[in-house]
Amino acid sequence: MSIDLEKVTKKYGNRIVLDNISLSVAHGELVVLLGPSGSGKSTLLSSIAGFIKPDSGAIRFNGNDVSGTPPNQRAIGMVFQDQSLWPHMTVEEHLLFVLRAQKIEKNEAKKKAGELLEILELSKFAKQFPSSLSGGEAQRVALGRALIKKPDILLLDEPLGQLDRVLREKMLQLIASLHKKFGTTTLFVTHDYEEAFKLADRIAVIINGQVVQVASPYEVYNHPGSGRVAQLTGEVDLLDGEVCAPRKVKTFLGVMETSNELSGKQIKVCLRPADVEVEETCDGNALIIGSSLSGGHWQLSVRIDSHIVKVLTEKYYPTGVKVNCKPNKPVWVING
Repeated sequence: MSIDLEKVTKKYGNRIVLDNISLSVAHGELVVLLGPSGSGKSTLLSSIAGFIKPDSGAIRFNGNDVSGTPPNQRAIGMVFQDQSLWPHMTVEEHLLFVLRAQKIEKNEAKKKAGELLEILELSKFAKQFPSSLSGGEAQRVALGRALIKKPDILLLDEPLGQLDRVLREKMLQLIASLHKKFGTTTLFVTHDYEEAFKLADRIAVIINGQVVQVASPYEVYNHPGSGRVAQLTGEVDLLDGEVCAPRKVKTFLGVMETSNELSGKQIKVCLRPADVEVEETCDGNALIIGSSLSGGHWQLSVRIDSHIVKVLTEKYYPTGVKVNCKPNKPVWVING
C-alpha cells in the first residue's frame, strides 16, 4: 500500500510540530524517518496511524484520504519503543489475541501464530510471560504482534532505542529479512544514522518539523542537503570554501572537486574524516591534538593553522609502520 502525505501540519499551542510536510512512500518501500529528538518524527508516525489528528493536510493510503478513518480501520501494524506488551498474556497469547479479534478460527489462529513464532525464533518462549523475556525477545514479540494480522503498513517508532548494540544489530537484520519476506510498506523512525543507512530504501530527514531531504542512504551521506543534515549522518567538519571553478572549491586544505553544480561564491564544504589522508613526517603541516579508537581505525583531531579537523587513519600504513597518535606529533594532512 502506498502512503502520500500532503502538506500535513500539526500545532500544539504556538508550537509547530509538523510544518507542511509532504512525502510519498511507494508500495513495499522501507523509508526511514531520520532526525534529532523533538523533530516531529513520532508525531508524524502517530498521525499516519490515526492516533493524532493533524490540523491540516491530507494523509492518503493508495490514493484514498484516511484523515477521518479511526486507527483500527487503517490496516496498520505499529511497534513502539517501549514494546507495550500485556503482562498477563504469554508470548503466544499476544498473537492469538490479535487473530481472535480478526475472527480467525481457533486451529487456524494457532497455526498462524506458530508459524510466525518460528520465523521470529520465539517458539521456545511461546508459554512465557513478558516479565521473563530479554529486551530483544520482548521487541520480537511486539514485532510479531504487529505483523500477525498482515498489515498493509508497518510503523516502527524507534523500536531499537532500548537495546544494546549487539541486540540492535540482530534486530536490524531481522527487520530487513522480514521486510524482504512480507514486502510490507514500512516507515521506521530513528535518530541513529547507522540504523537508517543499514535499513532504508530511502531516508527522509526531518528537522524542526520539516522534511529537508529525501534520498537514498548513499545520497544523504555523500551529498547532504545542508550542513545540519551532514551533522546528523556522521562525523563531519564544515569548512569555509570558495568556488574557484565549475565543480571545484578552494579551502585551506587546497582545491576540492565535487560532483555537484555549485552556486554562489562562498559556500560550506562537508569534510568527512575518511576524506582526509594523513602521513607521518618529521616536518608536517599539522599537529595531532587528540585521538580515539574508532572500530579498527584511529580517529585523530589535528590542528592546521587555526583550523581543527578530524581524520580517520588506517590501522597500518602500507609501509607497515603503526600510526603514532602521540599528541603534538607533526603529520602531513591532505585532502583525499
